[in-house]
Amino acid sequence: MENKIDFDSKVAYYLQLKEFIQQQIDSKLIGTGDMLPSEAEYCAMYKISRTVVRQALMELEHEGAIIKRRGKGTFVTRPKINIALTQLKTGFSKKLDQHGQKTETRVMKKHLIEPSIKVREYMNLIKKEDKVIHVERLRFVNNEPMVLQNLFLNSPLCDPLLTADLSKSLYENIQTLCGLEIANGDRIIEAVAANEKESRLLNVYKGTPMIKVTTFSYLEDQTLLEFAVDIYRGDRATIETKVVNYKTYEKNAITSSDPSNYVLIATD
Repeated sequence: MENKIDFDSKVAYYLQLKEFIQQQIDSKLIGTGDMLPSEAEYCAMYKISRTVVRQALMELEHEGAIIKRRGKGTFVTRPKINIALTQLKTGFSKKLDQHGQKTETRVMKKHLIEPSIKVREYMNLIKKEDKVIHVERLRFVNNEPMVLQNLFLNSPLCDPLLTADLSKSLYENIQTLCGLEIANGDRIIEAVAANEKESRLLNVYKGTPMIKVTTFSYLEDQTLLEFAVDIYRGDRATIETKVVNYKTYEKNAITSSDPSNYVLIATD
């Protein structure tokens, strides 16, 4: 390898090694799925201690660039899928499609149900006869299962969706078939462990760290239209958003034509 540790530099040895490895990954010298040299090999190549190598590899693993497999070695991981947290109009599929990712949605359930106590509480349902539309979808990115989604939709406002093709955009169907548009919403993000069902459907080990996103979507009059629970693979997905000081919003600080790309915050 051309890179050499600069033992006179003020930059820590492990950071130099980490940068060398990251550059090799970025330049495709080491491809996705390739196995990295062993700790002993790195020690010999760079004349550094095993402690330095372990620290460099640990940081790269924490950042998701590599993964250690017990008894097999250390491998370059696939790039994670970035999920835009604030999208209200374009949704999951269109946002990823715009970035050249192939998406697919498999509808597993779609029916009118009597809600559980938990769903009834979340959706502020008072009448005993109130029902909701339950939709369960498994969503794929590049043929890989990425998110398990459970939707609970306001009935009768969303009843036209019962006969709709919900492998397509949910929000487009809500607009075109129900004549409704989501105005705002709340999203809660939690770290959870994959249960047996999630591990089976998302092709991960039970107990794997996952990202749980709970969504409450409202109409302009604050009628709750959607309560959703999405379970994203923590090993394959990251959640991203943009944050802008609300005071600069009117000063053209936001460059996107769609303000739903942003979260506005007060900083004082």
